[in-house]
Amino acid sequence: MRRLGGRVLVAVFVLAAPGVVCAQEALPPDRETFLALERSILNASASKDRESLERFVAPGFVLRASPDVDRATWLRTMASGCWGPRFDIGQFAVRPLGDSVGTSFLLTLYQDPETCRPVVFRSLVTSVWVRGDGHFRLALRQSMPVATIGAQWVRQQFTRESERPPRFDGKAQLSFIATAGNASTQTIGTGGEFGYRGERWTAAMKASFVSTKTATGAVAQSLGFDLRESYRAANSLEAYGHQAFVRDEFAGIRERYTADAGFAYPVVRKRAHSMKIDLGFGYTREARFSGPSPTFPSGVLSAVYAWTISRSSSLNNDTRVTGNLQQAGDWRLTNSFSVTVGLSRQFALKFSDKLSYLNRPVPGFSRADTILSAALVLQLSR
Repeated sequence: MRRLGGRVLVAVFVLAAPGVVCAQEALPPDRETFLALERSILNASASKDRESLERFVAPGFVLRASPDVDRATWLRTMASGCWGPRFDIGQFAVRPLGDSVGTSFLLTLYQDPETCRPVVFRSLVTSVWVRGDGHFRLALRQSMPVATIGAQWVRQQFTRESERPPRFDGKAQLSFIATAGNASTQTIGTGGEFGYRGERWTAAMKASFVSTKTATGAVAQSLGFDLRESYRAANSLEAYGHQAFVRDEFAGIRERYTADAGFAYPVVRKRAHSMKIDLGFGYTREARFSGPSPTFPSGVLSAVYAWTISRSSSLNNDTRVTGNLQQAGDWRLTNSFSVTVGLSRQFALKFSDKLSYLNRPVPGFSRADTILSAALVLQLSR
């Protein structure tokens, strides 16, 4: 039997059993007749009697589902599943619909049609029967899972799904810190992010700038630009490409260019939490203020974690390790941790901590640099 969905949809097929009622002049809806037909049809399904089932279904029969199930598929499913001889029909009702008849009932099954194992399936079924060739034949059927006892009737009609993320989104941030007295400094930080989400393609661009000026007039700056594109293939596996430029005067890096490509896989995919692992290979070229400037093939491993606290508040951590494939001890690590707290739909406060670590530092500079910041963020989406 071709699988047409989850167990609920399988149960829907069971519910959709057709029937035949001989037409008479001014025939009123006969509850017992239609109830007997439903029982007979379910018995025919249990015995895999397709010939009996087929003559009860109107030529244009449709089982409403997502997607709809046509007559041939429905008959094939009904005549091949392990429906079992035991079932219950309750709350059965018949209503006239002009020349047609509508029926509704609660169906309970006690066997899984796919695995033949004992189980309890319940569904609310609604059918439309039309008269043709002297008989009533099943033309349309729809069913839905039974809500838990006590649930409001409105909630029984709908399935709650996660909100679809916006196709485009963007963020811009600005921070300023000044000290006076024993130590006089001024630090300005700014940055921006832009993202695109398609059905399979995604792209994310980030830019950041930090400038610090001391009382003596010394100025140190950090500038970063990052671009990542990815394509989602089967089973959530992604192929990605990544390019980045960094100028980090705090660490003695005049400029660093990196390009890498590889595969990414989401190891956590929950409603509020997500985590993705990247593994790739690329090329790095680094120009330093002092000492040799290395150029080398690189291996990249990164992990990106996100916790969506609310629509406008989140916690994020991005760890990236780049290793020199020619020298085992030459590797770089960056870790960006941030907490964004929504102030309104568009504005938020962002607290972040960025660690940059160079295992073989530039002569005269230390291995690690940390930038702590608090910024006002403007959030846009479409």
